[in-house]
Amino acid sequence: MKDSVNNAVWVQGKHMNDVDLDNLSKNGVQNIFLHSSAVDIFGEKKCQLMGKKKLMQMILKFIFGFSAFIMELG
Repeated sequence: MKDSVNNAVWVQGKHMNDVDLDNLSKNGVQNIFLHSSAVDIFGEKKCQLMGKKKLMQMILKFIFGFSAFIMELG
């Protein structure tokens, strides 16, 4: 069984657009703490879009992982 510890990173608001979500995910980062100053800099809507993109990546990762698990059982 894979280690159940999830890694996290802290992102300063001004660096929000520099975050490579794919690379972080590939390296085991499951949580991103985005400083609230990002809302002041980029606006609430753009910050929400970043969060939605990360959520979709996590959902797809789960679906593909579960599908691979089912295939192994079959």
